[in-house]
Amino acid sequence: MDHTDATGDKLIARIVAEGRGGRVIADTFGGGLAYIAQMAEQKLLAPLVIPETAAYPSHLKNEFWLATDTQFFIIGWNTNLVKKGDEPKGFEDLGNAKWKGALMGESRDFQLLLGLAKAKYKSDDKAIDVIKRIALNQVEFHRGHSQLIEFLVAGQRPVCFTCYAHQFPPRMKKAAPIQPVIAEGVGEIGGSVGIIRGAPHPNTALLWARWVASEEGQRVYAQAGETPRSSQCRPGGESPADSGLHARPRRRQRISQVRKGLEGDISDTLRQANRKEIAAGMPIIIFNQLDECVTCA
Repeated sequence: MDHTDATGDKLIARIVAEGRGGRVIADTFGGGLAYIAQMAEQKLLAPLVIPETAAYPSHLKNEFWLATDTQFFIIGWNTNLVKKGDEPKGFEDLGNAKWKGALMGESRDFQLLLGLAKAKYKSDDKAIDVIKRIALNQVEFHRGHSQLIEFLVAGQRPVCFTCYAHQFPPRMKKAAPIQPVIAEGVGEIGGSVGIIRGAPHPNTALLWARWVASEEGQRVYAQAGETPRSSQCRPGGESPADSGLHARPRRRQRISQVRKGLEGDISDTLRQANRKEIAAGMPIIIFNQLDECVTCA
């Protein structure tokens, strides 16, 4: 298999340029939902109809693509720094003054604001109020979730409120002093796959898409540390019972830094998110009590 690894915008530019030159070289395209949506809008994808997607809920597929994996933003804490019984139960708790100087997060995670506004509270004002109260506790921001989880393990700060759910199980297996809040979180479609219109090897492309959507393919995604679409697989290849985490859909696109929203005009961040996320019908998910999910659309 020949594989080209690049950012979504560079891959799309290359596919467009090849098409204008009268050549279609690639068979499939995989990437964040923002990019595959662009591919569909530009009519660069062929219809994708395979039996494996029959079990997919509607927000994890459409006629041109299917979700391959998911990602969730959750709260986690360092058990050496937070006493048992004092841990936060949800995002609202983080507005309590006792967490001043104790919180850290990723500044670009606008999905948290959007999920709270459109799925949990169904109120922009309520979500903005919660985020502003969290901001008053002097949040420390870091760029990159891999760095964020390692800082949590090291005790840089007691609590992270935009950590990735799939990064907890492998570290907890190694006795890292961290625990996740699994009662609440915000998620999105992360990876997706589609077949390029005019693909030189359309049958091979279909086989790839079918394998990705199969339980076998989903187990491989789990073993690679992703949160797969399938509810039967977990990061590291664990079962749901083993991991203690339940997760579903993600999507990746930088609209505006949440940090800017916290420190400046947070309502503008929300308006931008409304236009680009909701108008495009791309799901942001908030889950309560493990697997009770509500789709924001």
